[in-house]
Amino acid sequence: MDKIIQTPAIGFSVTANLGGTKQIVLQHFVDGTESPETINAAIDKIVLVATRQEAIADIPGLEKELAKLEKTLSRFEEDRATVDKDFAAKKDALAEQVKQLTAKSERIHSEAYDQQIASGRSFSGLAGSKRAEDNAVQSGIRQVKDQIDKLDAERAEYVKQLDVSKARYAEDIAQHKALIAEKRALI
Repeated sequence: MDKIIQTPAIGFSVTANLGGTKQIVLQHFVDGTESPETINAAIDKIVLVATRQEAIADIPGLEKELAKLEKTLSRFEEDRATVDKDFAAKKDALAEQVKQLTAKSERIHSEAYDQQIASGRSFSGLAGSKRAEDNAVQSGIRQVKDQIDKLDAERAEYVKQLDVSKARYAEDIAQHKALIAEKRALI
């Protein structure tokens, strides 16, 4: 007759997620008379194996995410490099409008001066239609200068948002690199 073992065994299972729908279950049994230290050491060993398998499975996904983050950061850096150029071009176009309007105002003043001098009067300033025309030009100059001021504020806000996004992505990249390094150390 076979001998029946009277001491029960203690069994435990550790499940490791390997990404997606993949899992691995690691099982181990120890004699029920083992000390808590021996049982804990066996559990620690199985958990270490499971952690290693999870790390191996996680690294490719993390590296893919890291590449996306780095690509996005690169685009932010490219945007930042062109933002000053783009805004400068817009500002130059507006400055050219101011220059043209200023020249028009000067022509209005010059014509009014020439007309008054030609009629034998001393120049006393703009009058009538010349005054109205110059007022319209001066209003246009103020409006364009306001657009320049708004453009400067828009540029500053855009740069601020870009810099915040860049900092956020740089931080995410550093965290991903650290996590990948940590997981590589487990393999």
